[in-house]
Amino acid sequence: MQAGVCTLWLADFQKETRMRRVFKSTICVKVYGLAASIFIIFLCLLTSAAAETVIADASMQGQKPLLVYFSRGGNTRIVARELAASLGIESVEIKSKLNRQEFSGILTCMLDQLLDRDDDPEPITVDVASHNPVIIASPTWLKTISSPARTFIQQHDFKGKEVYIVLTNNGKARDDIDAKLTEIISPRGGVYRGLFTLIAKGMDEQGLRDEAKKLAEKMRPQVAAKKAGVVSLNPVR
Repeated sequence: MQAGVCTLWLADFQKETRMRRVFKSTICVKVYGLAASIFIIFLCLLTSAAAETVIADASMQGQKPLLVYFSRGGNTRIVARELAASLGIESVEIKSKLNRQEFSGILTCMLDQLLDRDDDPEPITVDVASHNPVIIASPTWLKTISSPARTFIQQHDFKGKEVYIVLTNNGKARDDIDAKLTEIISPRGGVYRGLFTLIAKGMDEQGLRDEAKKLAEKMRPQVAAKKAGVVSLNPVR
């Protein structure tokens, strides 16, 4: 009788021991699983924070595109503003202190181009150093970039920046325009990346806006790549 009782007690004890082991194992698995989940969440937050830091650093290093433009008669202004709006980038206008209107103003423009004279611009309200790439839009004067736009380039530091040129014109730029633009941009530390042209002859305001939107689509891959932090872009023409 006593032997039977001992046997039953031993069996119950062994069963209870096994249940405790199973319970402990279950608890350990859940604890380890919870710890692993917490670690993964922490890792994700850390990675996200690091990504945000990289983006912030890229922005601080000048990854925001900027469009700078000069316009004498208004066509380039229309094109530049529509271009900036379509690309979603900031724009700023170069304003000359010189009279460039009517006959005397046109004569001044021609002499500036022929004699390679510098413009006398008003200070711009944007820090060029915090932007890259820089897109410069200008009318075409005597088949090349206008004096005010050229002066802007020569008065600013473009070290490490990529520079794109947009020329509005009623005809054709000079055959060696790429070499000329490189000659202007390189001494200021910039890298000339390409030229975009828009024929404005005979167009009304809506026509200019429509052409600017088409031009924006051509430029979008370059600007989008830079906004995403790509260091260099393929040259365009």
